[in-house]
Amino acid sequence: MKLEPQCKTYPDLLREMLRLHTMCEGTKLNPLAGLKVTGRVWTGACGGTPAFNDKPEIYEFALATVQDRFVFRGDTLYSSALERTFIVFCATERGLWDADDRGGIFNHLSWAAPKPEAKPAALISDNDEFQCDLAAAVGGKDFATGVILTGSQYDTFERILAVVKKHEQKAKTA
Repeated sequence: MKLEPQCKTYPDLLREMLRLHTMCEGTKLNPLAGLKVTGRVWTGACGGTPAFNDKPEIYEFALATVQDRFVFRGDTLYSSALERTFIVFCATERGLWDADDRGGIFNHLSWAAPKPEAKPAALISDNDEFQCDLAAAVGGKDFATGVILTGSQYDTFERILAVVKKHEQKAKTA
């Protein structure tokens, strides 16, 4: 999709530059970094501030800031409100919008989708090894079949607890 130029006249350029300066008030952002000329961010290499003496169509201004970065048309953002990424098409007072008119609200946007939460490690890393160690802890009896334990119940409990702790620690380091 071909985008229409943001500015068509010299006064449009001045209005957009003023909007950019206003948007940057109270931030550490340099307003000139929110200006692109022929698709590249203004660096000031040609004399500090732009003179706007070229065709207005070659200038592009940031639409907003998200996480202390300028947002331009065509940038891809993630909307946590919509739970999806979208390509920025335009901005209104209600937020940034994509070409399908599905907008995001400014404070629900980020540059990347959140990383999926890490699933907790299994409590026991290897169930077969765990069963063997438990069987050894209870004197060779098959713990999995529910054989009634003999001997000192407290001693058996301590041995079982030691096996469980060993396997929990092993699972954490795996």
